[in-house]
Amino acid sequence: MATQRLATRRLALGWGVLFTFLGVGLFAAGMEGGLVVAALGLLALAAWRFPLSDRWFIRRRAAARIGAVCEIWLDEAGIAYRQTGINGHIDWEAITRIIEDDRAIIVMQGGIALMAIPKRAFGSPEASTQFLSKVRLASDTNGH
Repeated sequence: MATQRLATRRLALGWGVLFTFLGVGLFAAGMEGGLVVAALGLLALAAWRFPLSDRWFIRRRAAARIGAVCEIWLDEAGIAYRQTGINGHIDWEAITRIIEDDRAIIVMQGGIALMAIPKRAFGSPEASTQFLSKVRLASDTNGH
């Protein structure tokens, strides 16, 4: 859930602010529909700030994967992974940026999340930092 929220926070914040200001502007120009647009913007901002509904939607979409064991390891060519019924590999060249906060690491290719790793999966904060450093160095995403 934290990963989904982290990946979409800029989009939700941007659209929420845009709709709020646009709605207020339309209402100030005499259009009653501006209040509806502003209300939608405020609702988007509230959903961004207080993610109550996110938990329900995300749990429904990812129910089969929640709690499943996943193994991740680094090799010369990229990041390999194995989860119940799924295995794969992400080449270093495919990784264009990494998003992180205090709860999760997201490996991205442009605007697409390739892999999300909760930081609690690491044995310690140092292990998380070490993993992240290796991925940034190998994928050449230092600073991205």
